[in-house]
This record gives sequence, structure tokens and C-alpha cells, in this order.
Amino acid sequence: MGRPLAVIGFTYLSALAVALLFGTQQCIYIAVFFLAAFVISLVVKPLRKSAVFPTVFITSAIAFCSFYAYSSYSVLPNMALSGQTATVSAELCDLPYEQNGRYYYKLETNEVNFPNSPQNIKILVSSKNAYDIQPYDNIKATVRFYENSGSYNQYNISKGIMLCGSIDSYSKVTITPSDSKPLYYYALIIRQYITGVIKELLPKEQANFINALVTGDKTGLSYEEKSNFRSAGISHIIAISGFHLSIITQFVMAFFCLITGKRKRLSALLTTFFVFAFMAITGFSPSVIRAGIMQIIYLIGLGIIRQSDSLNSLGIAALIICFINPYAVADIGFLLSFAATLGIIICSGKITVFLGEHILRKQEKPTHLQAQIRKITQPVIKTIISIIALTVSATVFTLPLTLIYFKQFALYSIISNLLISFAASLLLLSSILMVLFHITFIFSFLSVPFVIISGMLTNYILWTADKIASLPFAKIVTSQSFIPLWLSLMLLLGAFIFLLKNRKRTIRYFALVAAVTFLGGAISDIISKNESVKLSVLDVGQGLSVVVSKDGETAVLSCGGGNTDTYALNNYLEDSAVQNIDYMLLMSNQDENSACAEKVMTGYNVSNIQVYDESKCYERIHYLITHTSDYIISEDGSVNTVYWKNIAIMTYKNGKNIAVYFRINNISFLMCNSGTDCLTIPKQWQKADFLITDGQLKNTDSLSIKYLIISDSNDNLSNDISQLLTVCKHIYATGGSGHLALRMYNDNKLSVRRENEWLS
Repeated sequence: MGRPLAVIGFTYLSALAVALLFGTQQCIYIAVFFLAAFVISLVVKPLRKSAVFPTVFITSAIAFCSFYAYSSYSVLPNMALSGQTATVSAELCDLPYEQNGRYYYKLETNEVNFPNSPQNIKILVSSKNAYDIQPYDNIKATVRFYENSGSYNQYNISKGIMLCGSIDSYSKVTITPSDSKPLYYYALIIRQYITGVIKELLPKEQANFINALVTGDKTGLSYEEKSNFRSAGISHIIAISGFHLSIITQFVMAFFCLITGKRKRLSALLTTFFVFAFMAITGFSPSVIRAGIMQIIYLIGLGIIRQSDSLNSLGIAALIICFINPYAVADIGFLLSFAATLGIIICSGKITVFLGEHILRKQEKPTHLQAQIRKITQPVIKTIISIIALTVSATVFTLPLTLIYFKQFALYSIISNLLISFAASLLLLSSILMVLFHITFIFSFLSVPFVIISGMLTNYILWTADKIASLPFAKIVTSQSFIPLWLSLMLLLGAFIFLLKNRKRTIRYFALVAAVTFLGGAISDIISKNESVKLSVLDVGQGLSVVVSKDGETAVLSCGGGNTDTYALNNYLEDSAVQNIDYMLLMSNQDENSACAEKVMTGYNVSNIQVYDESKCYERIHYLITHTSDYIISEDGSVNTVYWKNIAIMTYKNGKNIAVYFRINNISFLMCNSGTDCLTIPKQWQKADFLITDGQLKNTDSLSIKYLIISDSNDNLSNDISQLLTVCKHIYATGGSGHLALRMYNDNKLSVRRENEWLS
């Protein structure tokens, strides 16, 4: 069996990805299946002889068992704290950061004052207050624990964070400096110092981007900048991975060769220590560890004069990362980094040779001028060919993940990478030299030209990303429901073609079948959607975010949510390819109704907005409202009606009592905020088919409804449901499991489904 470590590493990673999809309870049954398959493969001679099948089966069984054990003993016991409040004594184990007006602290607990709770866990807590605390100082505070919704919770676990929490602004917080610091403390201080130097030397926008590029700290990047990078297909530039580490490694290797008199073996071993230090400074994220392990294997190979195998190195990296933390597969950055590297290893060289043969053909009898032109242009063309080969290889292998996770495809990604990749490489080196010269003090004046170069390159990259992202069809949204089926069929068909002997002839037919089936699915999906109206209740924790889509137009009937989900509505609208919002309703200035309002109004063109409590809106929101092309100010105490797409949207507000009523295709809907007194709303509304609410209501006995939708965090659902069970027996809830989508058809048919995996 060739490349055994590659086979074991790839299998282990793939099995864990499947385990994450199926969940903890199913893992043990799947592990038994693969264990049985392993025993059979040892008995059946052809399978045993190949060695690949027994290896794959036993590796898969071990992977599923490890995921089950890790989930059962390290993850699930911590979930008992969700929804509880307890006094916590902990130490800060990472640098704090600010985002969206809140301050975040990653803590490792020493004591959790709650019966039968785990004591030593990592949590991420937020507060409106900024505390004077340094890494590994001790903090004592009262924390309310909660889980993030869906994939966000799995992503946190991949980072070692088992739960999130919040510290009340008025609760007592005690901070005690620590006398002893672990070695990792100094890596954090170096990162803090580097980010501080960059912020000191450059304007805020430029500094935030360079900090993301050099240290992996993306907290300073705006939502619009991240969206631009994703739409332009260059998100990998702001994710520390092999791209960054290979450039830095080559630079450091050259430096060590210079000071050691070109002693390559010694330089390689010294660079190995630097790579490990860089991994620590950038926070040991899975994508950094993957790139770091591959670089270390390569450097050790140089040190002992042995050539490392790239596929085996990638397999070793995957195995180490996933064995230590089975939830590493929940980090999309790691999966994208792994897939891109695999694509580059397998395809990049072949694409480079193919393009070189067709573009750099030698002329039989070139003139002297032609020979000179060729001599000058050939290195440039080779560089362009190399970038194209790397981009195409990485894009093809990351495409399935991009379609599934981000539900979009960057059409101009090759152009973006041609325009930006080289500039990003120069910016990375320029930024490092800028920091190094600045901290030498004596030669700090030499940092000035690099400050200027870094600023110019940053402006160029941000400007280019913005312009490409704004081009027509820059982002092909793949939120159609047929995409998963189409993608699965194409992967199976591709695997079948790979096993054929004469693959070259069938590839063109494969491409034709893929294009025709995709086009047919897209057309049928568009036709079916044009004949229906879609209502989505978003999973935003405690609060209501409700979106209605009809004939390609969009109305936002509520844009509320919890502190951790303020981007949920923006992300949903972006994934749904919404360009403009035709109607937006702001019933109150409370977070339950308006937490996402500012982000939506700044990110999208809102044509019409209906507002209550105009005088209570804070200055920024009030400015955005008054600069909307058409806005309606409604008053309390009466029913107000607005018509959108022939749908009469009726609203009623009286103090804390808030209600919205509308009908779609003879199906009636009532929306109420938690705490609303049902007796105060019009009697006709009390008999709606659907009730949508974000918590408990008053006097629910007056309601006569058929279906109930609750938008609330998982912690509060049990209390909500127990109170609202008296209203009806058909209950749907978000509760951290994903958005809920209702689709109404012209023949009064109705479908309700979960949207946590794919939009429809």
C-alpha cells in the first residue's frame, strides 16, 4: 500500500466529518459496522491482499469511536450548564477582544459553583464592560451560560470552547494578577505587542487588515470587508494557513542561511523552531497547525537530507490534529485549508505543465527580437501560469465545501487571485520587515518605507476586493435545494470515472452532464419558487427575525435577536442573494425587534420602512430611517395597515403589547412579542392559523390557533413550550437548531422545513 499515512490521515478526517454530520448517538453503530467490515476484509483474501480496505475500515471504526468518546466525556457533560447561572473562578487564557460593542474573554475555569458541574472547562464570556485583565490573571464573576446555535457551537468546540456565557454589567467582578505564567503567555504577549505596533504605525482600517494577515486576528475586520473577500474568492488571504507560512518560512530560511554561511541543514532546523513559535503566536488554530506540521516535516527532511512526501505529510497533519481534537472537522477554515492543499498537491503540477506546453511553445526559428521578448516575458508568464494552476487546483477541491458551507461561488476568483495574491505576498513580507525594523529602535527609521509600502498595498487589496465584489454575478449564490443532490451525484459519477481505464474520453461527457443537470435543476427550482411565497423564521436566540419573499422581492417583518446573533439576518439575506429590501417593519427599539436593524439598513437598500416609537430610536437608527426613500411613522393604540405585494400587513402596538397580522394564500399569521397580553389584540387576529412568538405570552386562553412557531434560545424553550402547550399541540421551534422555512403555494398547499443545512 503506497502512502499509508496519507490513507490513514484522509480516512480519519473523512470519518470524523461524517460523525459530525450524523451526531454522537449514531457513531457507535457506525463504528460497529466498520469494525465488522474490517473483520470481513481480513477473511476475504482479495480485500486482505490489497491492505487498503482493512486499513480504511479499522481507521474509520477508530475515528467514530474517538468521536463518540470525546463527545460523551468531554463535550456533552458541559451542556448541563447551559441556561444556568453560576459563580465562576477562572483564568484568562487568551487575549481579550472587542466586537459589536461587547468585550470577549476566553477563560479556563478553576471552579464552577454549581452542583455536579464540570470544573475545568474553557468558556467564552462577553460583557459590556472592559476589564483591566492580562492573560492568565484570575477572574471571579457570576456567569450565565448558554450554547451558541447550530454550527457556531460546533465551531467553538473545535477551538476548545465548550460553552459561552455573559457577565452582567452590574455584577461584581474580582480580578487577581497571577504570579506564575506558562510559556504560552509569552506568545500571547508577542502577538499583543505586534498588533499594537501595527496599530501604532498605520491607520485603523489598514492596521486591522494587516493584523488579520500577519497574526490571524480578524476581529477588527468589518462585515463588509469579509463579505467582499468571500465574494471575490480571496478569503484564504485573511486566514493564516500554508500560503502565509510558506512565505514566512522561505524568508526566515533565507535569513538563517545568510547568518550561518549557507549551512542549509542547520538553517532548516533553526527555521523549524521559528515555525513552532509562529504557530503559538497565531493561536494554534487547526489550519495553522496543519500548515505548520507540513512545514516542519519538510524542514526536518531538509535537515536530514531526505525528501518528504507531500501527501503523507498532509495525512500526518490531519491525523495529529483530528486525534487530539475530533471536533477539528467543525472548523471550516481547517477543512478548506486541507482541501486546497490536497488540490494543489494533486493537480497544480499537472495544470502548470499543461498550460506551459500550450502557452510557452517554442518557435522553430525566432528572430532576435522575438527571442529577446520571450526572454523577458517568459518569467512573468510562468508566474501567471503558476498562480492560475494554484487557484484552479484549490478552487476545484474546495468547491464542494464552499457550496455547502457558504452557499455561493466566486465567479471571478481566478482574476482576483491574479490581481491580489502577489500583492498579498509582498504585503506580508513588507509588514514583517516594518515591525522588525520598528522594534530595533536604533534602525526604526528604516521602517518608514515599509509603512508606506504596506499602506499602499493594503489600500490596493481592499480596493480591488471591493471592486470585484461589486461586479455583476461576482457571487453565484447556490442556495437552491437541488444543489446537495446534484453535488452528491457528481461526486459519485466523478469517482466512478476515476476508476475507469480510459478516463480522458469520458471527462468531456462528465462536464456536459454536470452542466446540463445543473442548468435543468436551476431552471426547475426557479419555476417552483416563483409559484410560491416563502416565510422564514430565523434562529437568532431570543427575539424575532422574520423574512417574507415573494416574486423576487423581500420584506423584513422583524429584525431582532440576541447579542450573539446580530449577523444572522445579514447572513441569511446574503445567502438568499437579496439585493434590496422592499419593506421593513420596526415595531420597537428593543433588541427582540431591532438588534439587527442598523446592520441591515447599512448593508441593503431599504425602499420602505414602517416605524413605531420614532422618538425612542437612538441617533444612528433615526438617521438611517429619515434617509430611507419612503418611511411611515405609526402611532400606538390603533391598527395600522400597509400593503406589500397585495398582502395586507396589519400592525398593533399598545405599550409593551406588540402584534402583527397578515394573510398569505388564505393562511393567516399572527406575530407577537413575548409578554404581549393576547386580550388586547383584535379578536379576529386571535384565530390565526399560525402564531409566531419569541417567548411566553399573557392570557393565551383567548387564542384559537392551529400551529405555533417559537423563536427562542434552547435554554428557554422548555418554559415557553410548557406555557404555550395549552394554545395548540403542533409546535415548531428554532432553539439553536436552525432557521424554519414555510412555503405557501397557490393551491393553498403548505410546507414547513428546517433550514439549518441548506436554504430552499
